Amino acid sequence: MLPILAFVLASVNAQGDTGRLALLPILAREAAVAPERANAVDRAAARSGQLVGPVLAGVLIAFIGPSNVLFVNVATFVTSAVLVLFSVPPSIERRDIELRQPSGQRYGADLAEGLRFVLSNRLVLGMVLLATVGNLLDVPLLQVVLPVYASEVFGSPTALGLLMGSFAGGALLGTIAFGVIGSRLPRRRTFLGSWLLLAVVVYGGLVLQPPLPVLVVVGLTGGLLSGPINPIILTVVQAETPPQLLGRVFGALTAVAQAGIPFGAAIIGLVIEGAGLIETIAGMGVLYVLTLTVMFTIPALRRMDAVSPAAAAKVEPPMEAAPTPQARACATMKAGL
Repeated sequence: MLPILAFVLASVNAQGDTGRLALLPILAREAAVAPERANAVDRAAARSGQLVGPVLAGVLIAFIGPSNVLFVNVATFVTSAVLVLFSVPPSIERRDIELRQPSGQRYGADLAEGLRFVLSNRLVLGMVLLATVGNLLDVPLLQVVLPVYASEVFGSPTALGLLMGSFAGGALLGTIAFGVIGSRLPRRRTFLGSWLLLAVVVYGGLVLQPPLPVLVVVGLTGGLLSGPINPIILTVVQAETPPQLLGRVFGALTAVAQAGIPFGAAIIGLVIEGAGLIETIAGMGVLYVLTLTVMFTIPALRRMDAVSPAAAAKVEPPMEAAPTPQARACATMKAGL
């Protein structure tokens, strides 16, 4: 039953994520908050949960048992849904609502419309492809490589917890820092530079096999560097996408960016068995650096700085950007997570 529940939860999470991302742009403008800061706050909330959640779960399991902790989890989801349901002003949803009503198309047609927009917009397409490569390497790193690394290099599950915890803590701090100063930074150089340095620091540090305390610092540094990446992706895609297509574009983006994750994990596992752990990490790092180096040469990505963050923050909320009840309903599925 647990795998079935996990599958259902992951399926609903995708809808909740898409609904939340469609709500963020207009809510940020209503609150007179820069897009970079709004997306950074959203990501910081998620990273805070990823950092605190496992620790809190471990404590609660010891006191009330694992089954009861699942009911606590249910309560947190209900609380999130209620907060979104009653916190999004209904007046926003009533503005020119016909522009955001369902298209009447089938799911496949809606998904195809989102994909067509992604394929026709070179800036969005470049960011989607980079996110796809990132997922193919980053998720297997966390789920496959690091557990094997902690076992073979340090022989301790504690090492795995320290490595993942240091990265999560650094990512939270990096996201908060970007939320404070991100609207004053050049998007393209910050985005690509942070990602390139992240790959060099994390993969290079793992290949060198330093003592555990040094690797903890490496993880913390890598997390700090990762802070601007997701908020910038969200900000640029929201700015480039017509309001009535936000849900479909984010749905298509999520589907494409995550489609290769299961295959990446399986392939990396096979490569580790065949080529060795350190050799696999080195190969992943080289592939990452090459991909990011190529991205620096793509002209379409220069448009990331076409609209200055300061100007975007001052724009009055356009009437057509109003989210629909459907977007809010989806967001209640996984509000704030």
